[in-house]
Amino acid sequence: MPEDFLRSFLIFTLCAGGTLSYVILRSRWHGWTLVAAIFVSMYGISTVASQVESVAFLSNKLPQGMIRSIFVQGAIAAALFAPLAVLGARQVARYLHSSTDVACCPAKAGFAPLASRHPRRRIRLPVHVLRLLRRLEKP
Repeated sequence: MPEDFLRSFLIFTLCAGGTLSYVILRSRWHGWTLVAAIFVSMYGISTVASQVESVAFLSNKLPQGMIRSIFVQGAIAAALFAPLAVLGARQVARYLHSSTDVACCPAKAGFAPLASRHPRRRIRLPVHVLRLLRRLEKP
């Protein structure tokens, strides 16, 4: 095993995850159509592309049914991961893009009911939480 295997694996994982997240977030498709497209692309890249050589060159050397089980295993992994990837990426994007509409919080008020509503979730937030969110939003 190479000396810097963990670092190389981490870099590969971050690049693959970043690329997949970018595709999911920039897609015009949504729902099950996007999940199906991600499934096909993940299954094609991770399983089919890597196992074509096994079919071509090792079909006589591998035990009976091994190649089929490798393809089924890849399909199961892609079927489990594709919906989670779409749901997770979209939820993270929604969370990062949500913001409060409060311009200024009065210093003496501990809770401003009208100004403290979250625009999408109808949640009332304390003023100190809104102040913290405003500080985090500023560049």
